[in-house]
Amino acid sequence: MLTLQNGKIVTVAEPAHGGSGSSWRSVPSIRVELAERRPAHPQRKFLSGINSPFVVTLLGGMLAALISQVWQSRASEIAYQRTVLEAALSERRAVANQFAMKFASAIYRAELLKRREIWLREAASYQDKTSGKFPDGRTFDEQRQNYEAIAERYYATETPEGLVSTVLASYSSESTRTRATQLYELLDRFMQVRKMDEMKSLYATINKEYPQLLVSMVDELKSVDRAHSTG
Repeated sequence: MLTLQNGKIVTVAEPAHGGSGSSWRSVPSIRVELAERRPAHPQRKFLSGINSPFVVTLLGGMLAALISQVWQSRASEIAYQRTVLEAALSERRAVANQFAMKFASAIYRAELLKRREIWLREAASYQDKTSGKFPDGRTFDEQRQNYEAIAERYYATETPEGLVSTVLASYSSESTRTRATQLYELLDRFMQVRKMDEMKSLYATINKEYPQLLVSMVDELKSVDRAHSTG
């Protein structure tokens, strides 16, 4: 067979198969040797790299950091929602307290104002043609000044319509909003009424209706408080 010796191609005799000291190797043995020398497959190298302790530790650290970040984000969101809910609940309590403490006196001042207003509108029928005075001894001008003083005091404090508007702005349950809307409509009619009998009738209706609105507000507060406690 041909071989290379000292930079020259020479012919050498092939040794007999199986001979003693023979350097001849069979084809299968050459294939095995070539296979052993063949570079490892890239995919196998990649998988063996992933299984290394360094990569496993690195990936584990990254996963732990990601889980921690997601948990912190969720915890912050829950804390924010709880803060918003607590603020809304506190605001509703304040509105309920204000309504309970001030509505009765506000509607009473409104009744005084409307009574004087209607009385002045019908003053011609009460006025004595000779003295120019009314049954309480006041003249028309004095009665008008008295009405203006009552009106000034009325609008300087919380009005019934303003208190109900605050309820509508703060409460969301269907029951509370329905009752608040109905009461607001009654108040609107009350402030526009021009007859004494109609004014008295509306005043009595309003005094029956506003406690029901307060009950509905308290029920909504209890419902929101339960949801906040279980949340």
